[in-house]
Amino acid sequence: DFIARNKRIPTSKPLIALLPGSRKQEIKENLPLMLRTVAHYYPHYTPVIARAKGRKAEEYSQYIQMYPKAFLLADDTYALLASAEMAIVTSGTATLETALIGTPQVVCYRFKPLRIVNWLYSKVIHTPFFSLVNIIAGHKVVEELLAADATEKKLFEALEKLPSRASILQEEYREIRLKLAGDQASVRAADAIIQAGYSE
Repeated sequence: DFIARNKRIPTSKPLIALLPGSRKQEIKENLPLMLRTVAHYYPHYTPVIARAKGRKAEEYSQYIQMYPKAFLLADDTYALLASAEMAIVTSGTATLETALIGTPQVVCYRFKPLRIVNWLYSKVIHTPFFSLVNIIAGHKVVEELLAADATEKKLFEALEKLPSRASILQEEYREIRLKLAGDQASVRAADAIIQAGYSE
């Protein structure tokens, strides 16, 4: 049981899982945004940050120290996602894992230079999505906030839509599971990862 294993995390408030990526630069760019958004708009939630494999606690501490209500968790990400009411996930394989577990999510990927990235993505990179969930589905399932679009306000607005989309989202997640089911599941997942350009 997740709560039994992590007794230091209070159970009086719903959990919101924060998955800010596995690379140092991803954490630097995305975790502060996630923490600010939760502190500002969701003080009634407990933010729990999933520490990526290979990353040290010290790499997160400089961002967490301003948020005493936030918790850093290692080696229990799947159980965290299963226990969380919703999640903010930096694009990568974690978005697919979140969908397979069934947790409502918003995907954000903030990195510099912000506006140049958005321009390149819209004019040069000819793919409509950057999260594995949407790529595998072939249409928009989860909200994606890329670079300059990854702001507190837009993240809040996307999170606010999750409750009203709960049943639709779960049906979309079910369809993704069906797409990945069977003998070709690993091939389909690998193809999607290659298409998205992920190496993690």
